[in-house]
Amino acid sequence: MSRASVWQPSPELMVQTNLHRFMMEVNRFHSLDLQSYQDLWQWSVEKTTRFWPLIWQYCGVQGSLGDIVAENRQEMARARWFPDSRLNFAENLLRRNDDSTAIIAYNEQGERRALSWQQLESAVASLATWLRAEHVGPGDRVAAYLPNTPETVIAMLATASVGAIWTAIDPQLNEQETLHRLTPLSPVVLFACDPSQQSGQSLTVRDRLISLRQALPSLRHAVSVSRSDDSLPDWTNWQSLLQTAQPPLRFYECAFNDPLYISHRNFQGETVGVIHPVGGSLLQYLKEHQLHCDIRPGDRILCHSKAGEMLWYWQISALASGATLVLYDGAPVHPDNPILWDIARDEQVTLLASHSDYFMALEHGSVRPRLTHQLPYLRLVCSSGTRLDNPHSEHLQRYIKTDLQLVQLLECDDIGSCFALCNPISPLFHGESQGRALGMAVQVLDDTGQAVQEGRGWLVCSKPFPAQPLGFWNDPAGERFQAAYFERFAPRWCHGEQVTLTHTGGVLRHRPPAASDQLRLKPLAS
Repeated sequence: MSRASVWQPSPELMVQTNLHRFMMEVNRFHSLDLQSYQDLWQWSVEKTTRFWPLIWQYCGVQGSLGDIVAENRQEMARARWFPDSRLNFAENLLRRNDDSTAIIAYNEQGERRALSWQQLESAVASLATWLRAEHVGPGDRVAAYLPNTPETVIAMLATASVGAIWTAIDPQLNEQETLHRLTPLSPVVLFACDPSQQSGQSLTVRDRLISLRQALPSLRHAVSVSRSDDSLPDWTNWQSLLQTAQPPLRFYECAFNDPLYISHRNFQGETVGVIHPVGGSLLQYLKEHQLHCDIRPGDRILCHSKAGEMLWYWQISALASGATLVLYDGAPVHPDNPILWDIARDEQVTLLASHSDYFMALEHGSVRPRLTHQLPYLRLVCSSGTRLDNPHSEHLQRYIKTDLQLVQLLECDDIGSCFALCNPISPLFHGESQGRALGMAVQVLDDTGQAVQEGRGWLVCSKPFPAQPLGFWNDPAGERFQAAYFERFAPRWCHGEQVTLTHTGGVLRHRPPAASDQLRLKPLAS
């Protein structure tokens, strides 16, 4: 039975999108006649070695594009993209250097701060100069125990600029959980702050930070991230680092498959560090932002997330598309329920993203942004995590704004990006990701490994993609990495997600994002 779409782009707007322009460029360059998103997706997964270089060129990646597109493509776990290409992640995020706004930040007290692109680059340059002076460079791990603030973005970009490897830990984690994640990584620098604020509560972790430094013998430096001169004893003060003399910002030229950051996932009951590549992460973010989300310079992006979560990396990488980041450090319902919508209204936010838990709570509360907030600039709302089924999706469409593109992201922390998401040229149906992501050869298989054309099954990716993790930390032979993603439906990627392909081309998620525990995959539920 056919269903009515809940959002449909007009023909006039459709031809103005980045995605349409990209499709026309593909047609011209390859003498094709692609007409729809499905046509473009099909070409992108059949011709991956043509698609990904075109993404590099269309999105204007700053770096040196080599002659080799991919190696070991027949063995997905060992595939490596652009092995002779070089670039720097931070350099691509800091392309602008003017006095327009790069970051706007709010906290629960309502304090607003703004940094221009010049101020952002200046702060990154100061911190990078200090890191180099302390001999922090390629291969070293730099850890953050920080909330979602501009300082965290600055620290991440400075780390990436010198070629070091970043990892971020939620400051609400206790000492044991934090050490469980950081000890195997042997970080040489730790950025941390005290106190932090959450739901109106001041969370003092001073004693915990002192214990963390003592428990991590690999640390050469610990930096107290405070906007005052107050600092922990024997810790380096953040403000003093920002006074470091600023030579022109230099960027270490990374190999495409050098590590960029390490996220933390559960595998067989243990926390493992998942290593994400420099170049693959950048290409994936540029593609998702510019083509799928139609992000342009000057757009304002508000993603409610904690530092180190998938949505946090997804948001900060929007700098590479010239967008302004709007950060909120706090609970999404504090000091009152409409806080995110207040910010979206006041800052002319164009894209807002949060976890589905927030949107479902919104439905059961009294907040109705459509009745209380003028949001003329907001055009796209993305929900991550558990699928918003009817009537949740239908209600939210009415509560927030009419003619709003409200899309379910089928994101995956393991790859730091999405297997399916939105696009600006296809109709939208309740609860669906609008389509499989470009360049991602997503299929659905039953328990026996047979393809399911329409219906429920296991999500797999049957071809290599640049954002594939490089492996697990402390897994030199790759045995656990192979078991986690490539054992069940070898040689294809499978991380344990159950989805349905719909006749409209959309994708429905059937459970929250799975932990990396594929050795315990169960048969499909009825």
